Amino acid sequence: IRKLLFILTAAAVTGCGSSDDPPAADDADVAPQIMSEQPSGGAAGDTTGADGAAGDPTGPNGAGDNGGTLSDGAVSILGYMAIGEDESFEEVQVIGAFSMFPEPYDAQFVQQSLTARQPDSCEVSIYDPLAEDLGDDIEEIFSPTGFEYLSAGEVITLSGPSGTYGEVLRFIRDSVIFYTDDGLLPYPAPETLSIDIPGDQFPAFSNLTIDRPAAVANFNFENDGSQPVNAGSEFTWTANPGANTWLSLDLYTNRPSPDGDQLVEVSCFLEDDGAFVLPQSTRDEVDALLGAGWTMPAANLYRESFIFRQEGSVLLVIFRGSDI
Repeated sequence: IRKLLFILTAAAVTGCGSSDDPPAADDADVAPQIMSEQPSGGAAGDTTGADGAAGDPTGPNGAGDNGGTLSDGAVSILGYMAIGEDESFEEVQVIGAFSMFPEPYDAQFVQQSLTARQPDSCEVSIYDPLAEDLGDDIEEIFSPTGFEYLSAGEVITLSGPSGTYGEVLRFIRDSVIFYTDDGLLPYPAPETLSIDIPGDQFPAFSNLTIDRPAAVANFNFENDGSQPVNAGSEFTWTANPGANTWLSLDLYTNRPSPDGDQLVEVSCFLEDDGAFVLPQSTRDEVDALLGAGWTMPAANLYRESFIFRQEGSVLLVIFRGSDI
């Protein structure tokens, strides 16, 4: 889930709107005012506009249409939620945040950042795993970007076919507003989840549904340290080509530093064809950090699906993964 937040942060920070984009609203406290701003070329849902309609909320979520089609106009309000399940720990985790940017950016950029990433490519990052809690982690990720955090209501409700499944609660720390389940959701989550956002500074969205993506089958590594990963490891699994999901591989290890151990993470976006080896450029980068002959004790392979919903200048993105 942390990686999903990094991806969206990069999209928001680098995906600036053009000089012709209208300025963002000055008053983030008035949701109707925000909603009244429409992207250029026709409002979301107006099929007569040059940019067409936003994603059909009655269509298949995360399938067929990549979970919704975005207009080409400016977006100044972004909301996102990520839902993850970890079978080994029998844990469900939900995290979300809603924010307003000082200037609009292109909605298409966010979708492209998620769906047009280069397959079989990796990124290497280092971060401190000793942050006190989730709130400190979020503040560390987002504080430099100039966001203004928005409230979407006190409680976001998650439901399944048999009724209410659980609640995602609002937490406020200084200027940071974020949402999390606080470890209270039972495992497993329903196969199909319905999400209702009551709205506040961020507008309301209701009856959003997202299915659990297919779990990865026959992965040849265990995420328990019993099969160390090295530069020459080959990863295999049962392929699932053609699905509108992404497949991610995460590798982790600790690196000593003067201020305590740092976590080195290798995150790869894979083509779902059943086999993968680390690119040479990634091996070289990890060699520079850890030295030749390195090993990593953890490998985690998982699929994630996503849906997009756009209303005027407001964009909501929801992710769901088969693992955390």
